[in-house]
Amino acid sequence: MTLLLALILAQSVAEPPIAADTAEIVVTARRLSKRWGGRAETVNGQTICTTTKSTGVDEFDAIGCKAMLVCWPEFLPQIEAAIKAETAAGRIKTREDLDRAHLKKPLRNIWRKTGKCIQGRMFPDIKAAIKRRKTEEGG
Repeated sequence: MTLLLALILAQSVAEPPIAADTAEIVVTARRLSKRWGGRAETVNGQTICTTTKSTGVDEFDAIGCKAMLVCWPEFLPQIEAAIKAETAAGRIKTREDLDRAHLKKPLRNIWRKTGKCIQGRMFPDIKAAIKRRKTEEGG
């Protein structure tokens, strides 16, 4: 029983299999770029990224944060302006209101664009990393 549990746990934390051919590499890279989730904060002009939803592979999570650090500053002025407008209109009064605000327009649209930016930047880098890993493994 303990051995079976250990095997199940080992499988759940194992890295995703490296794709066998180019089509599989593309599918795997796309899936992983959509699976990753992160959070960015800008404090005193310094942007920091933290992975909140891991792909299961540290290298791919780092690629997600790299993409976040490129995309976040691009959309930050729009995000701040939308939050300021929602606050001025009285729709954001507390931290809980701010946490729920991302579900409402116009913030939802900005988050969607930010996510597409991040996925678009992650995809080619993850694809390249998968190909490199496949080559290193002799495949």
